[in-house]
Amino acid sequence: MSKSYGLKIDVFPHIIPVKFKDAVAKALNKPTGGRDQMPGLWDLDIRFRLMDKYEGYVQVLTLGKTAGTPEDVGDTQKSLDLTRLANDELAELVLKYPDRFSAAVANLPMNDMDAARISVYC
Repeated sequence: MSKSYGLKIDVFPHIIPVKFKDAVAKALNKPTGGRDQMPGLWDLDIRFRLMDKYEGYVQVLTLGKTAGTPEDVGDTQKSLDLTRLANDELAELVLKYPDRFSAAVANLPMNDMDAARISVYC
């Protein structure tokens, strides 16, 4: 006996927001690396085509790794800036596509504990 559930929530799908991806590439002065071979990480058309194959499928977005995490890219200020950019883009995606993305997981600049602590309370 099989039962079909109307809602399917994927709680760990990686995504690399385009502005974040471009900012990391600029900070590193090189393309983002091997992840470029997985365009579904940033191309929403590809992502939506895949999602459309499964009725009731929604995602809780998590930041995918480009050439590194924000902490890997630069000094503490740069990682804080990249973290904010990533979080802002994830929030924009959730607001723009609430039927696709039910939420997003925020990121913290883990190489700056003071900034990470403050970010939690802001």
